[in-house]
Amino acid sequence: MACADCNGSGNKGGKAPVADWMPWLEKRNEDLISSQHPLRETLLRQTGATKKERHDFLRSTYSEATAEIPAVWRPRRAVT
Repeated sequence: MACADCNGSGNKGGKAPVADWMPWLEKRNEDLISSQHPLRETLLRQTGATKKERHDFLRSTYSEATAEIPAVWRPRRAVT
C-alpha cells in the first residue's frame, strides 16, 4: 500500500499502515470491482461477495494485523 519510495526507504519495514489508509484501500477495491478490472474476481474471492462482507473483512484483517504488529507506519504524503 505504499509507493516505491516509501517501500524502498526502509522506514515502512514490518509495520502496519496507519488506520487512516483503510477507507482509501476500501474505496480502491470497490473501484476496481466496479470497473471490471482484471483483479475484480480475485478481490471478490478473497475479500467477499458483498460490500458489507468486504468492509468487515478489511476491518477484521486490519485488527488482526495491528494486534500482531502494533507499530504503525504513516506515509510522508497525504492519502488521497
